[in-house]
Amino acid sequence: MCALVWDSDISINYGPIKGSLKGEKLGVAAFTVLDVVYLNGFSSSTLPRVRIEIKDANQVCEADLSLFTTAPVPSSSSEPADIRPNYTPDNNGYVN
Repeated sequence: MCALVWDSDISINYGPIKGSLKGEKLGVAAFTVLDVVYLNGFSSSTLPRVRIEIKDANQVCEADLSLFTTAPVPSSSSEPADIRPNYTPDNNGYVN
């Protein structure tokens, strides 16, 4: 994955989903997601632990890039509560 890294002033509105990227762009980061683990025993809104491997953005992100347009659209900042990886009922709350 290649991602833009912003300093601040990022906001998201829902219904319809719309983002504002007014902050300073710090650069590009590249990474591979290695593992996503549900953290049992924490609060009901604790996000999963995500293990990544940092890559060289100059090498990974120099190829032709495309937007991740098939990502599900959340209905709000707190729904869906998709904190358990690969657990279908947690996906309730995405809009098509």
